[in-house]
Amino acid sequence: MSNLESRLSAPRIVATVADHNQLLAAIRHRIGELHLSYETVEYLAGLQSGYLTKVIADPPPKRMSPFTQFLVLQALGLRVKLEEDPQLVERLRQRWSRRKLRKSMRTAASMDRVIELPPDFMRRISRMGCEARMRKLSPERRSALARHAAMARWSKSEARAANLVAAGPGSGV
Repeated sequence: MSNLESRLSAPRIVATVADHNQLLAAIRHRIGELHLSYETVEYLAGLQSGYLTKVIADPPPKRMSPFTQFLVLQALGLRVKLEEDPQLVERLRQRWSRRKLRKSMRTAASMDRVIELPPDFMRRISRMGCEARMRKLSPERRSALARHAAMARWSKSEARAANLVAAGPGSGV
């Protein structure tokens, strides 16, 4: 197997980038490495004339969209390969939190499919659960819970009224 054949069989890593500026530098380096003109790359990527100069300059006056970045990379014979950085993962692991379901839409697993339950259905189920709980409670306990809820509501309205009095007439609070 010749040297050329081995280079063609195993892809060569052209650059490792971690941010946008490094990506632009890698693109500029690749264009220089291939001895291509910007016009040639623009033609191969399907871009308008003069656009590449604006988006890969240092600093660029315009920014490339992700779609355009992939067009330019393909015109240069490159592809993106995402790789996990163990040091960065270890540094960020404590800040990652598990994704939570939206409040407005809950899902219930049913056999092998997922059923999306709308918010009004969830409210109805919740109300049915509340009513079932109240039926199990003694009349004294239900009365105590109702009294506690009423006191909470009244204290809110009293606090609001106190704020209005403290603010004075015409304050609009």
